Amino acid sequence: MKKLNQSAKFLIGITIMLLTVNITLGTVLFKQSSSALLSIIQKRMLDVSNIAASIIDGNVLEKITTADINKEEYQTVLNTLKHFKNNSELSYIYCVRDNGDKKFTFIVDPSEEDPGEFGSPVVYTDALYKASLGTPAADQIPYEDNWGIFYSAYSPVFNSTGKVTGIVVVDFDAEWYNNQLLNLILTIVITIIISILAGFSMILLFININRKRIRNVYEQLEILTSNVKGILYEIDKVYEKKIGYLNIGIRDAFKSVKHDYTLRALKSTVQALSCKLGEKLDLVQQYTKIDGLTSLKNKASYLERITEIDNNIDEYTNFSVAEFDICGLKKINDIYGHQYGDMIIVDTANLLRHVFGADNVYRFGSDEFIGIFNDISEQELRELFVTFEENLTTLNNMPQRQKVHLYISKGLATFYNGKDSCYNDVRKRANKEMYNDKANFYTSRGDRRKGIDPVSRSAEDNNR
Repeated sequence: MKKLNQSAKFLIGITIMLLTVNITLGTVLFKQSSSALLSIIQKRMLDVSNIAASIIDGNVLEKITTADINKEEYQTVLNTLKHFKNNSELSYIYCVRDNGDKKFTFIVDPSEEDPGEFGSPVVYTDALYKASLGTPAADQIPYEDNWGIFYSAYSPVFNSTGKVTGIVVVDFDAEWYNNQLLNLILTIVITIIISILAGFSMILLFININRKRIRNVYEQLEILTSNVKGILYEIDKVYEKKIGYLNIGIRDAFKSVKHDYTLRALKSTVQALSCKLGEKLDLVQQYTKIDGLTSLKNKASYLERITEIDNNIDEYTNFSVAEFDICGLKKINDIYGHQYGDMIIVDTANLLRHVFGADNVYRFGSDEFIGIFNDISEQELRELFVTFEENLTTLNNMPQRQKVHLYISKGLATFYNGKDSCYNDVRKRANKEMYNDKANFYTSRGDRRKGIDPVSRSAEDNNR
């Protein structure tokens, strides 16, 4: 069984089930039918024997001896029995006498061929003995005598005083009954075979149709897999990272189940595909919330975060918002090119990540970053601002920063429960402080033309 595929096991199981059910039903049907047929035969024989017994004179039957065979009384009984024999499908009908001690002998037998001789013994049966006691009865099982194998019915004949003086016996050939049972068995067997073949054919048809449908599903899954691979490839290019291709082939899954196109095999393949897709989906979801240039959280992740804050604003006791803006980025791009500008953005992101942590900082725009902080006081954040400025100064003193001295304006605001009704109330204050910081920077430079001051004068003049 281990070497059989799922379809073969299914067919064998269904065949065994059909065979078991049909044999059980056939056995029940056979027993009921054979019992019903025997009951009908017994009733028919008893009807005949009872009528014959009621017609025969018990007083006459009681006195008959071997010397009376040619007398009118004997012939009357004989003709009565012969009439029943000639007008029924019975094998034999005759009268017997109880000689006591459960021994019975023939009295009158109208059979033309090999009749039972007067006084010759009759095979004992329980039904015969019951009739000798005055109650009509019929055999439940066949018996055998010199004339064959029979089922018999027995009806007592009473004299005028109510005494049983004889018994009318009706024989029915057991061979006919047995033939009827054989025909019934044959019919049941043929019915079982036809039923199994029909069920087997229907199952095969169903399996073939099911296999075709599942094969079509496999083909669609192959197309789906190919499309997903294409999507992952495009995401790889966008993020310049390797999410990894979907390492599963639907047709390979076919081979793994030896072309067993069943729902179980399909379920196994879909589960494997679903598992792989789930893994890749987690990565895709991560990358869709990550800025491709800086690897910080992007605007989509930021918007999700502030929505979560606003939905639970009543539960917050403390959070702070910091806003950062790269001064003069547009001018840097115009003078040195966007590749240099991207380097500035990446450097800024690295500074923010190092000081404030990657989980807290979002790239909101091309030159703007926002930090959202929980469970940290405003004083501690101000101290981090000082650290940030120190790291920025160190960066500006590096040789690769001779062209541009980077300045990043900053603003900070803290949530006040009861005063602020939403996230935006806090951000507005942080934004205002950031613009004030930017204005102070330009004022200290003595030039209000925003976007020029971060670039060194000599570098700008050389570019001109």
